[in-house]
Order: sequence, then structure tokens, then C-alpha cells
Amino acid sequence: MSSARPPLRVFWCCFLLVALPAIAREFVTERPDKARAAYTLDRGRFAIEPEFVNYSVQSEDQMNTFVFGEIFFRYGLTTNLEVQVNTDSFVRESLKKDVRREKAKGLGNTELALKYNLVGNDDGDWALAIIPYVFAPTASGGVWDERWEGGVAFATEARLQGEWVMGLTVEPNNVRKDRDLDWQSSLITSLSFSHPIFWNKLHGFIEIFHDEERNEEEPEITTLDVAIQYEVSKDVRFDVGTYIGLNPDANDLESFAGASYLF
Repeated sequence: MSSARPPLRVFWCCFLLVALPAIAREFVTERPDKARAAYTLDRGRFAIEPEFVNYSVQSEDQMNTFVFGEIFFRYGLTTNLEVQVNTDSFVRESLKKDVRREKAKGLGNTELALKYNLVGNDDGDWALAIIPYVFAPTASGGVWDERWEGGVAFATEARLQGEWVMGLTVEPNNVRKDRDLDWQSSLITSLSFSHPIFWNKLHGFIEIFHDEERNEEEPEITTLDVAIQYEVSKDVRFDVGTYIGLNPDANDLESFAGASYLF
């Protein structure tokens, strides 16, 4: 006597439950503000959020920086956990020293991060995530500091009345800029607000960003950030924006354009 076999449709139902994300949640991008998103991607889905171009000017050190082709990759490992990889494809720096100008170009550093959503991923008006990360010194050609950097970010988002969304990130950070130097700590905070402008397709962002160094020799950076993001579809967004320096050590102006794609 042959053993009974389960119906074929039962097999396919079990396969879909394992292979596909359980719930198709809303795509919340990491762009265009500096505050980190508190929501993760669905399990098995990935997003690419490139920054096409970024140009900054800093008059205090008479420096300008051009970044082309930053790639930010996200992948949902589980329902509440995603991995992130962020790297700059091409960086060109120009710095004036005395009467001559020095130039450098090459690759940028690479950030590796894990984001775990603690609450609010699928319901409610409030979400919280913890994000341990590390920057690896992959820069070449003399651009930027050859430094290790790491920390843990705590990101929260709240949906307020009148379609306002508030994002807050608190980020204890440690940096080692040279093998001969000790680790230096800082505290990075960013507070952002966003709101739809037209037909829920265009969103405006405004943000205050502050990087407070614990070492008096290192600069403190404060910026006022403004940006807009246009929703082409639920899975595609484009954005442009500007970061405005509020103290001498910050970039006077940093302008950018980028996009976000969910697959």
C-alpha cells in the first residue's frame, strides 16, 4: 500500500511561507536626511540607495570635495534585521595650503552596519531601532583620513499629527584617525521632520545635525539640512538637498542628488 501524499498546494503554501517575506511593509528610505531610519526591510528584499553626486565647500580650510557614485546597499535578513553596506565609488578633494592647492582622488571609506528594529516595524505610530556599525579604512589615493570608526546608533521615528514624521538619532561614536593615536569619542545627534507637500508624492525634509567631539582639538559640526524627495512609485524615490553649515568647522554648503530603489 502506498503512503498518502499531501496535496501539491499544501507544499507550495509551505514554500511561500518560508521563501517570501511575511508582510510587504512600506518602504522607508535612509535618504535624504542624516537621521537613520528606524524601520527595516522585509525579509528577503533589498534596496539600493545611491547618491549620484555630492559637492561640498569648506571655507575655513579652503577645501572642496566632490563625491560621485556613493552606493548604499540594504538587505532584509529577517523580519526585523537588515544588513547595510555603504561605500563611495569616487572621491576628489582639493585643499589649499599656503599658496598652493593640493589635490587627491580615489575611493572612499566603507561602512558596515546591522539594524535591528525593537518595536514598531509593522504597526503603531512609533518605532525604535538599534544600529551597530563600523567604518573600514578602504579609502585610496590620499582622500580622507585612513581611520577606523565605529559605534552604536539608536534611531527612533514617530508619526505626529498633521502627517508630520519626526526622526531622531543618537549615536555614540569612536574614531581612530591614525595608528599612533588613541581612540577619540564623539556624540552625533540628528533631529529631522518631514511632511508631504503635493499629493503625498513630494515630501519635504528639515533637520538639525550636530557632531560633538569630546576632544577639544577636534572640530564640532552643526548643520541645517533641507531636502525634498519625490515618490515615482512605492518602490522608487528621487531626492535633492543641501546641508548648510552653522559653525566655521562645518562645510559651508553641501549639495547632493540621489535615489532609492526597492527590489
